[in-house]
Amino acid sequence: MREGDCNIERLTNTILGKPADRVPNLEVLIDNRSVDALVGMPLIFPWPAKSYRTYMLPPYDYVALCQKVSMDAIMLLHYWSAVQRTDEELAAEVAAQNPTVHDWDDLDKMGEWLDIGEMIRRLRGYKRAADGKGIGVTVGTRSVLCNTYETLGIQNCMIKMCEDLDLVRAVMDKYMDYAVAQTEAFIDEGVDFFFIDDDVSMTTGFICPPWFMESEWFPRTDRILEPVRKKGLPILMHCCGNLRDVIPYALRLGVHALHPFQPGANDIYALKKQYDGR
Repeated sequence: MREGDCNIERLTNTILGKPADRVPNLEVLIDNRSVDALVGMPLIFPWPAKSYRTYMLPPYDYVALCQKVSMDAIMLLHYWSAVQRTDEELAAEVAAQNPTVHDWDDLDKMGEWLDIGEMIRRLRGYKRAADGKGIGVTVGTRSVLCNTYETLGIQNCMIKMCEDLDLVRAVMDKYMDYAVAQTEAFIDEGVDFFFIDDDVSMTTGFICPPWFMESEWFPRTDRILEPVRKKGLPILMHCCGNLRDVIPYALRLGVHALHPFQPGANDIYALKKQYDGR
């Protein structure tokens, strides 16, 4: 693979199951040391307190990175976690099972959305930088489950599913409303494909009971993706873990490709045989 061999059509064709000249290159998250070594500057955090997974380079530096490693698209992640904390604070909360929202009295701790208007201004800057270079630009949003069990604490979340489902729904709806507004804004502005993620699975299958996935997770994720389907954009979905039970939902949602197929959790060859062409 030669340097500067960037081609967004190669990537979108692959997502849609069409032939491509080679395996596309798309990195969703890139290690800071790698970026520093390749382009001579570390990643930055444009919203340090609120968006603990929004890693970015300035537009022309991101283009330089793509050209250096022949990456076919710039991926902008604008994940909103309504609970404002750093990676280290989040890890400590998860380890201690100390949820930020434990019950109804804590809902006002969820804070405010990220500034979607600012995201659109940033998206325009990246599109200008990538114009004419064969590099696509897309954005990523998150569906509702992963943020919900992080906000409630995963053990508390599982208990509330049985004892106070309406609280779980209230938290999920806050994330859904944000994701819908964000998605509609991005689609109106224009992107080459759409990326959505939600870690709903473990290495053995769904984190939550199947009834919950069907009645609570699916309709909210379906609502988030509705404007993407109407626009006819390729949809790439991320989910860690075992995808056996995720794939049927992905098909119903109009998802074209899944990312990644975690080797230790999936029989990749069996899944290909079962779903090839779908």
